[in-house]
Amino acid sequence: MRSNLRVLFVATLLVAACRTPPSAAASPDGGTPPPAAAGPRRALSAHPEGPSVVVFLTKKHGEVPVEVELALTEAQHAKGLMFRKHLDAGHGMLFVFKDDDDRTFWMKNTLIPLDMIFVDNDRKVVGVVREAAPLTTTARDVGKPSRYVIEVPGGWARENGVEAGTKVRFEGVPGL
Repeated sequence: MRSNLRVLFVATLLVAACRTPPSAAASPDGGTPPPAAAGPRRALSAHPEGPSVVVFLTKKHGEVPVEVELALTEAQHAKGLMFRKHLDAGHGMLFVFKDDDDRTFWMKNTLIPLDMIFVDNDRKVVGVVREAAPLTTTARDVGKPSRYVIEVPGGWARENGVEAGTKVRFEGVPGL
């Protein structure tokens, strides 16, 4: 009887181990799992009905959409657009935070210049960091509380008339 229980216990452990999703497995050093293989990146958290989009309501060009990948977790916030060699115009990343705070970003492992558009809880741009130089640890902020930050290719905000006071609308962003 004792042997049967031991076999049943071992079998249960094996089944449980096989059901552990790959993303839950730790790296050999016990840290976080390695990132997924590089390849075309879509939204980190996609809306099931289509892409996530931030629409800027500008004076210069009217409604200007940007298809965005989402950074919703602390790990996604930390990685951001690091190691990218290119970012198409009309594309970017939306960082969503739980509260309004004076946000600070840096570009240590970011390979391309970016515009950082800081947006408050009322969905109004409170400031823009333009053409942030890549590969630096220079702290970048706008000195005002924001809940969202949208990163787009460097020069995009000026070209499209995005400035402090511009309103934004979110489409296909879960929870917004």
